[in-house]
Amino acid sequence: MSILVLVPTSAEYRMVDWPAIRKSAGRDFTTAICGFGLAAAGIGAMRLLAEQTPDHVFLVGLAGGFVTEPDADPPAIKVGDAVVFHRVTCHGIGAGVDMAAAPDQFSSADQMGWPHLEMDGSAVTDRLDLVVPDADARAMGRQKTLLSVTAASSSPDHARWRRNTYPDAVAEDMEGFAVAVACRVSQVPLTIVRGISNPVGNRDTRTWQTAPAMHVAAHRVALLIAGLESNV
Repeated sequence: MSILVLVPTSAEYRMVDWPAIRKSAGRDFTTAICGFGLAAAGIGAMRLLAEQTPDHVFLVGLAGGFVTEPDADPPAIKVGDAVVFHRVTCHGIGAGVDMAAAPDQFSSADQMGWPHLEMDGSAVTDRLDLVVPDADARAMGRQKTLLSVTAASSSPDHARWRRNTYPDAVAEDMEGFAVAVACRVSQVPLTIVRGISNPVGNRDTRTWQTAPAMHVAAHRVALLIAGLESNV
């Protein structure tokens, strides 16, 4: 089985000791940088899929978390967690303004009735399912959705509006949906793992826990790769 591990940026890539991750996974795999943001990541992923022709793709990187109280529903996630997602939802492609102060001025592609892509008689909508090759994660009662956006939340108020708009979302990134579309077109299963480095809407990068979050995310990928053939 050929495995391709994609990382959005060189900064995230350099945070990981890849030889140690390969040793932990117990097998070799290819790593590559796919690009930052929905446009670059989608194009980069499509190019790498064509070049590498993998059997399974992992996208691993950092994300902001919709950090909630411990008794909240969905259950809280916290900075430092590594999250495996069941689906990815796109936000920001559509019409209007995405602002907490003007919540009725944005319409998503789905709300407008426009699919992102039509292929072989099926349409790619705002939500795509992902592969979770981990029995424990699949068995969890609450499935986890990744909100993939064109621009990150600018403030806690902005994050709160997005969280209320997408109540099943537990984290926010800027590449997942684009990579998921590329994998859908290429008919290759995709698993997304994100390390939660900061609360969504916190733009003070001095407080972000980037290296620890990337470390736990990469090690989670190693565990998933180690059990991939027996669990999928």
